[in-house]
Amino acid sequence: MKKIYFSLLAIATLTACSSCEKKDEPTPTPGGTDTPDAVEVTISTANIETKAAQLEFKANDAMNIFPKVNNQTTSANIVDGVKATFDGNKWTMTPAVKINETQKNAFMYAVSPYDASYTELTKIPVDLNKQVDLMYSGSYVPASLTSPAVKLNMKHALSLMTLNIVPVNYTGAGSVKEFKLDDVCIAGTLDASTGKLTKGADKGAVTAAVNKTVSQGGWRSDLPGIWTMPFNTKIDSEKAKFSATIDGKTYQLEVPEVEMKQGYQYIFRLVLTDNGLEFDPSKTETISLNVTDDAEQSFEGYGKVTVKTSGSAMLTPSFSGDMVFGTVNTPGKTMPYSPAKEIDGLSSGQTVVVESWNSTGFTFETLEGVGTIDLSQYE
Repeated sequence: MKKIYFSLLAIATLTACSSCEKKDEPTPTPGGTDTPDAVEVTISTANIETKAAQLEFKANDAMNIFPKVNNQTTSANIVDGVKATFDGNKWTMTPAVKINETQKNAFMYAVSPYDASYTELTKIPVDLNKQVDLMYSGSYVPASLTSPAVKLNMKHALSLMTLNIVPVNYTGAGSVKEFKLDDVCIAGTLDASTGKLTKGADKGAVTAAVNKTVSQGGWRSDLPGIWTMPFNTKIDSEKAKFSATIDGKTYQLEVPEVEMKQGYQYIFRLVLTDNGLEFDPSKTETISLNVTDDAEQSFEGYGKVTVKTSGSAMLTPSFSGDMVFGTVNTPGKTMPYSPAKEIDGLSSGQTVVVESWNSTGFTFETLEGVGTIDLSQYE
């Protein structure tokens, strides 16, 4: 099951203090100040109700802590390289963060999960090849001598693309081994104080290993997915491609129109037949990040048009209807359906199968290259 972090809980309300605006900044000391009057800053967690789920941290979870000497993100850390580790009951920071009458406050930020390379608060490296649920605390939370226990509300930095593949009259084993999201930004930086993502200039592919077998009606739990930076396929410059490897065959598709926003999960449903794999754009949903299951899926309005060719090329039929989708299968390749698309590289007497869902009828712009048409399985 995907592990999703949500919040760190405080055990006391913190007090604001005038020292937030101090001009004179104390000099940080290794490990924080350790004078007789020093107070150790602590963090703690409990079950947090977020949307529809109760979530809790697990033993050995860890995160980076940035304890700043004042309320500026550019200020020095009271102590560098702080790692917070959870033992199942409480968090422990190593090295400890301490404050005293000289350093009266600590201004706390956090990033999860822990990575030793995260050393600059406003420039946390984002590497989608890691495929982790990157979290950030947002604006600082001050710890004081009287309230040294802090509350850090963690937020999701990325978007989650979740997939559910539904077989329909598919005769293969249905072993799914890999998902790939291509032509997307794969790296950048995160400002953990604001959540702002800065995308890198280069685009590439993000791969997620999968080890599942398709089941009738689709998967009900533990849905596989890909963590990604937000993107919007409604914009030409952000069109994204998706591929899935099933039974040793790789299917290449275009991601349907969607605006994927930071901190949200988007579930995509696809139909798999012996003739191909395709998204049902009408079944794309925005859901809570804590959802890992799905209801049984069905697809309506199925129709299959089988063409016996009479030449080296033909145009696909144009289906009418709302949110029509489908696949085109030729002797040489399988592709997503698109209307009046030229299919070349054919020879007379070959079979082209066009499957569709949600269509109410169809027309051929031209019958050139079309020999016979079989409508016996077009409902």
